[in-house]
Amino acid sequence: MAKRKGPPNSGEVAINMTPMIDCTFLLIIFFIVAGQISSQELAKLILPEPHESQARKKEDEKNIANRMIVNVVSRAGHKKDRDRSLATHAECYKVGLMVIPLHEVDRLGALLKKAAAEKKKEGVDDFFVEIRADRDIEWSYVKPVMDVAARQGLTNMSIAAITAMPKPGEE
Repeated sequence: MAKRKGPPNSGEVAINMTPMIDCTFLLIIFFIVAGQISSQELAKLILPEPHESQARKKEDEKNIANRMIVNVVSRAGHKKDRDRSLATHAECYKVGLMVIPLHEVDRLGALLKKAAAEKKKEGVDDFFVEIRADRDIEWSYVKPVMDVAARQGLTNMSIAAITAMPKPGEE
């Protein structure tokens, strides 16, 4: 409350700062307590130690040789300022350097079947298909790859979504 000091007509007004200071201290205490509670709820992350090797192990190299990677390529590509409506649609499928149009899914199936047969001749029984797509790609472009692989008898599949765009030159 504003109170006048001195005679009633002196014109000086004094503001009582005590309630404002009380509110400030209460807000500080609130944020300290809220910060403590939220930091206790954070998941404990297990990060690799700096001295641990990040190189691939021999077992991992074996798994890399046992798979075929099918990329579902977005129409928007890797543009940083890409159009969201284009990013949801696929342009083609890529297996290695081979580009397969969307309407030639059976050709992709024949390629998968051939690769699986070659690996089986080499004695590899755990061949699998890894399907990679941008996170914005519609499911209707990924499903045909899964269907054609299943028709070829390849039921061991892995799906990976690209969540971050690569920096220029990292492609």
